[in-house]
Amino acid sequence: MNHNFCIDVIVCAESGRFVGTSDNIKGLVLEAETLGGLLDAARDVVPDLLFENSQATAEDTVNVTVSVHQMVRRKPPRSIGTPSPQYVVKDDADVVYV
Repeated sequence: MNHNFCIDVIVCAESGRFVGTSDNIKGLVLEAETLGGLLDAARDVVPDLLFENSQATAEDTVNVTVSVHQMVRRKPPRSIGTPSPQYVVKDDADVVYV
């Protein structure tokens, strides 16, 4: 059987470390100093997790997509002068002002 899974990777703005999680690989949380280190960890951990969670067997074909996203640190609000509006973007289309 053929299975497709996705790992989302963010780069932490504070530490610069790569953090990988997945919505469809139960229990997957990875952290590494480099993207290569994270991919190596994923190669080691993902097969065991999929087997332990009964999401795939040794005979199955498994495709894992890795998406890397850059986290941007928000600037702290200005304390002098008129405060600038802060906003949150939801669903890539709606903007909610706070």
